[in-house]
Amino acid sequence: MSKSHELSQFIWSIADLLRGPYRPPQYERVMLPLVVLRRFDCVLEPTKAKVLEKYKKYQGKLEGEALDTILNKESGQRFHNHSPLDFNKILGDSDNVHSHLAAYIQGFSENVRKIFERFEFSAEIERMREHNILFLVLSRFANIDMRNRTTGNLGDCTKCVRVACTKHALPCYNDILLKECEEPHVRPICPTRGKPRQNHPAATSESGP
Repeated sequence: MSKSHELSQFIWSIADLLRGPYRPPQYERVMLPLVVLRRFDCVLEPTKAKVLEKYKKYQGKLEGEALDTILNKESGQRFHNHSPLDFNKILGDSDNVHSHLAAYIQGFSENVRKIFERFEFSAEIERMREHNILFLVLSRFANIDMRNRTTGNLGDCTKCVRVACTKHALPCYNDILLKECEEPHVRPICPTRGKPRQNHPAATSESGP
């Protein structure tokens, strides 16, 4: 199976879970942030223990950019996560997935936190929790190994995700479910609320992974 077909199948499986709580033009609100988050989770895995050890050493002594600089160097990337959580650990406590996921995102360096703030992803976490799909959606992403995909910078990464969503499964899925949309003329939107798809928020941020 080609990587392109595999990606399409994965996107379809997530779309099936989102159907109902979300209309097709809104799927990006979940898919884009979680693909980025899973990619970062995989990239940081090899150096996670070293970053946590360094964080314990400087916790309470340094903060902000000074702390980020040291921990980014330890991770070998332009970003890091100093939370002890990862996708598997978050899913290990099914009753508290929503709070663990929020805490995990807060463990990132400031450049990545800003991206998820612009995604307004906390609202989507709560929305998925209310509809009892958060654990299922996160589980699907946890099963995808994204360690071998190239990253470039943050903008490049999310651009690749959007191309995958628009050129593979979602257009077909949108056509099938078009009649279910209250506003079928609405174009797919960016996670920035209420605005038509523009440049992805990450594409305008400072250089990243």
